[in-house]
Amino acid sequence: EVWVMNADGTGAVQLTHNDVQEGGVRLSPDNTQVLFTAGANAQFDTYYNDKLFLEPAAGGAARLVDLPYAVDAADWSPDGKAIYFVANLGVHSELFKLDLATNKTTQITNGEHAIRGWELDPGSGRQTLSFDEPTDPGDVYLLSGDGDQPVRITHVFDDLAKQFQIPRQEKITWKGADGVSVEGILYYPLDYQQGKRYPLIVNSHGGPQSSVMFGWAGGGGSYVHTLAAKGYAVLRPNYRGSTGYGDVFLRDMVGHYFKNAHLDVLAGVDAVIKMGLADSTKLAAMGWSAGGHMTDKLVTFTHRFKAAA
Repeated sequence: EVWVMNADGTGAVQLTHNDVQEGGVRLSPDNTQVLFTAGANAQFDTYYNDKLFLEPAAGGAARLVDLPYAVDAADWSPDGKAIYFVANLGVHSELFKLDLATNKTTQITNGEHAIRGWELDPGSGRQTLSFDEPTDPGDVYLLSGDGDQPVRITHVFDDLAKQFQIPRQEKITWKGADGVSVEGILYYPLDYQQGKRYPLIVNSHGGPQSSVMFGWAGGGGSYVHTLAAKGYAVLRPNYRGSTGYGDVFLRDMVGHYFKNAHLDVLAGVDAVIKMGLADSTKLAAMGWSAGGHMTDKLVTFTHRFKAAA
């Protein structure tokens, strides 16, 4: 639960009383409001995309901030008139600014990356963040003010792309069995030749409240580079139940763990075959945590896969 107290530990006030987990608690610059995130709706029912809430620091009802995004992290601007937040957009995450007076959001970053380690300095308003990119696991950038572009301040990973072949990553979209749009990231085998078909491994993420994003390993994708080097294409699908695609998409898991999720994965495999990239006779499935559940489901649902892990 969320509490507020004086710096010496006195005057503790419990702000929330519910059955969900809150996180990312930040006190406003004037000490009157608290923001926090929770995977809940306005009634604090559980199993939703992470959302932003505001509550008076003296106690009262928490208010859900109406945003069309899953919120990974948030903090106040130094003047308290705006909130900066990192939004999960499925295969990538981006930094936004919310003007509290107008409820207008402005997107600050845009790219094939996931934002990691974002921090806002309350004194200067400057922000630090790292971009997890396909060729860079996360050099640090500095954002000095609104309208500025992030400036790279470390170059730890400059030599990676010079020393190693790195798999090409591409967002692909396909239709699930019921017509819903599904996304994933396709990793090409090294030395890919157009027109040639390759063995395909479908690698399902854990969670299932998670999403595969552009990045060095993409979250749980540490095998991808090795598999690509061995001549495999790899598909990492954001199947039904993944974050960043709205609550209906996420909550398709509720009450029926494999209603559409496994069908989404199989439709993604078919999409890569239809692209002319995958060899339909050389398919394998793998995953960790909830992706392990997915692999178990796939091998009891179809005989298409020659191996599973």
